Amino acid sequence: AVVSTQSGHYGRGSNTPLLHNFACPRVSSMIEKGDAGLPNPSQPNIRIIGVGYARTGTYSLKVALNFLGYKCYHFEDIFLHEGHSRYWARLLEHLQKGEKVTIDWDYLFQGYDAVLDFPHVLFLDELRVRYPKATLLLTSRDADTWLASMKLLIGTGEGLRRHRSILRYFSSNLDDFLTITKYINTTAFPSLTDTDMVAAYERHNAEMRAA
Repeated sequence: AVVSTQSGHYGRGSNTPLLHNFACPRVSSMIEKGDAGLPNPSQPNIRIIGVGYARTGTYSLKVALNFLGYKCYHFEDIFLHEGHSRYWARLLEHLQKGEKVTIDWDYLFQGYDAVLDFPHVLFLDELRVRYPKATLLLTSRDADTWLASMKLLIGTGEGLRRHRSILRYFSSNLDDFLTITKYINTTAFPSLTDTDMVAAYERHNAEMRAA
């Protein structure tokens, strides 16, 4: 079953208290009671898989779960570990070409017990097979506010792409970042029109709620 959370205001810089961002009676009850749906953080392996798209509060969820003792692998963690961005960029380049690859999830998630955000949401079938006992957490928000936030994020990436010839001198991970985000944008959405993005977002959420 999928545990779903929803709020109108998510993300870094929010003035909303963390527990309000994370407010969901069912989740809160599970945490307080030590329900098996949210396992003991000391247990090894991936125990929580965040299945919500980016810009739905995945970072707030990461902060909340880390506060509770979990260790969450989020998009930003790709760039916090030596070799991870290169690993992701190379495997996504192969997938973009239609080539088959085997992803070493245990290597990527070593030391973690939860995973959230893109690009991992695009590999849910594999993750659910590899970690069948994991609880799925769906974060979502109103489609219009999600779209505005997501397009702002994509626009920031495109700005970096336009100036990559200069910016690459300031970050050794820039090319990897652009490769990863290109794969995300072209795989998660049939196109970057408002209609297609919202349709893909709502279809994904419906599929997750029905899982």
